[in-house]
Amino acid sequence: MRRTSPLLGALIGAALAIPCFSGEKPSAGQVEWLRQHAVVFDSDQPGNGLADLQGFKRLVGDARIVALGEATHGTREFFRMKHRLTEMLATEMGFTIFSIEASMPEAYRLNDYVLGAEGDPAALIGGMYFWTWNTQEVLDMVRWMRRFNQSGRGRIEFTGFDMQFPEVAAANVLGPLSKAAPELRTRLAPVFEQAAEPLRSDSGPFSVVTDVFPLDAALGRKLRYSGYVKTDGVEGGAAGLFWVVHGKDGARLVLEDMSDRGGPSGSTDWTRYEIELEIPRDAHRIAYGVKLSGRGKAWFDSLKIELDGVDQKRNGFDLGFEDGSLGVFARGAALDKTTSHSGGQSLLMERDASTQERLDGLVRDTRQAVELLESSKDRLAAGLGDDEAEWVIQNARIVHQFILNRKGGPGRVRERAMAENVRWILQRNPKARIVLWAHNGHVWRRPQAMGSYLAEWYGDKYLPVAFTTAQGRYYAMPAFGDKDRSKRVHDLKAPVQGSFESFLQAAKRPRFAIDLRLARPGDSQSGWLTQKRFFRSIGALASELQFYMVDLVREFDVVIYFEMTHPALQLPQRPASPD
Repeated sequence: MRRTSPLLGALIGAALAIPCFSGEKPSAGQVEWLRQHAVVFDSDQPGNGLADLQGFKRLVGDARIVALGEATHGTREFFRMKHRLTEMLATEMGFTIFSIEASMPEAYRLNDYVLGAEGDPAALIGGMYFWTWNTQEVLDMVRWMRRFNQSGRGRIEFTGFDMQFPEVAAANVLGPLSKAAPELRTRLAPVFEQAAEPLRSDSGPFSVVTDVFPLDAALGRKLRYSGYVKTDGVEGGAAGLFWVVHGKDGARLVLEDMSDRGGPSGSTDWTRYEIELEIPRDAHRIAYGVKLSGRGKAWFDSLKIELDGVDQKRNGFDLGFEDGSLGVFARGAALDKTTSHSGGQSLLMERDASTQERLDGLVRDTRQAVELLESSKDRLAAGLGDDEAEWVIQNARIVHQFILNRKGGPGRVRERAMAENVRWILQRNPKARIVLWAHNGHVWRRPQAMGSYLAEWYGDKYLPVAFTTAQGRYYAMPAFGDKDRSKRVHDLKAPVQGSFESFLQAAKRPRFAIDLRLARPGDSQSGWLTQKRFFRSIGALASELQFYMVDLVREFDVVIYFEMTHPALQLPQRPASPD
């Protein structure tokens, strides 16, 4: 079986996750089990007291980390429920730290406000950059935190654990060094000033455009996938066409990506390439596309898909790249009207050698800078105090994490970094209990996700909670290739028959939690929860593909379900740009 890069495999896997309609419906016994074990919430609206949250309080038990997920980054009910649960955890269970999926130094700026300092909370939320948190729901929670801290009933801090922007972190290193260790600042300033430049033109370890292919058109048929490719100065990699087929259990049945005969590299004129294969009859998901690894330029045009010799005119993105669509996922690709094999434009992928070389150097230099600051901790503490010295070093780590993630490395760099940042917060607060706010795909225990590391380090003191919904609308940025770039509110797809949501919907409750730890394999009433099924997942971009295969009881301890949800309410001002 041929191998592909982990990142390409992840992107293809995301594109492949199309639903299968099993036709399975819950039995009367399964519905009754759900209704008996449902921890029902009266409301998701904050300000309604905590009496109806006592059942969830029992689910938390003695967990030190309660990680609240979300199936979308733009759902009002998810956000308001997280607010209510945070109120309960802080008021009645001694949780003293809240941490959100936002860049750490920018999120910490909100902490002064919630602890009583003057400031504009909406502007501070905007200073975390992401539209995902720039909402009325988050603002309401931040204002509640400030009131709670002023009430004398307890204390809760606002923090963040992400590392996607380096500018503030770099300033948090160099500023204090001017006072505590000027010569260190002089030595390290070139490293952190270079690292603070965003490098947003870089497309990551490789560039790709991919889309899904309908199963019913392909099963058991012979495929010929062809296209014209032109290259200019491609080094350290190659351009190519790819086609990948997965089975029902997620195993890869076929991968053809030209790796066995070498895709075009160097500088070549328009040349036709093709892939031929038989589509297995037990195929469950299919994706295809084009990619470029290494450095240089590659153009793609006049793609063609034939099944048993019959031309498939259009499946997914425009195979001639004339209408502007770029599939369900595009990274490091753009349309080029200056060069084409046919028609008026082609697809261009361009990768800058100097950017990659610069990133290699910055990974090394920022790692050495962190090591130097760690070895100088006592000296920094003498001039700054222990807490500020540790904050300087942690901000240096954030910069290194950002560069390492931008370059791309083994595993999922960002996931490990976020987990390490949560661990750093807890190490600085050894008796604290913490509430996390992130996407389901970060808090779950799946290998190489943030939650997998936290589960490894904290065992059963880590409680991952999934949020999902059956119907409604959500807020998200337009999908790749979407011609309407102004659209922000999107429809949720109906639950796939046999999915977790279709079973939860059968309980006919507007909102409730289920303790997944109660499910037993083989049990006629609860065993369905222990089976891999489709589960909703939407990221920052809108998606027509909203359900993915998940082993729910292995990934989460609790699932919170809403029958109907609505888009989160965006604040009037746009988030501040990190540029």
